[in-house]
Amino acid sequence: MTKKNKIIKLDSYEEEILEAYENGQLKVSETSADYQAIASDTLKKNKKCKEVTE
Repeated sequence: MTKKNKIIKLDSYEEEILEAYENGQLKVSETSADYQAIASDTLKKNKKCKEVTE
């Protein structure tokens, strides 16, 4: 079985980002955000809000 390659059309902004990435101009920035903890806290808050409104 062969796999078909999908052709993705990029707009000019996306092409600029891709070109910068391929040329090594984009640098990874360090983030101190703990997204897993943020998501967990959000779910807890949503659950509390739902319990209050019922």
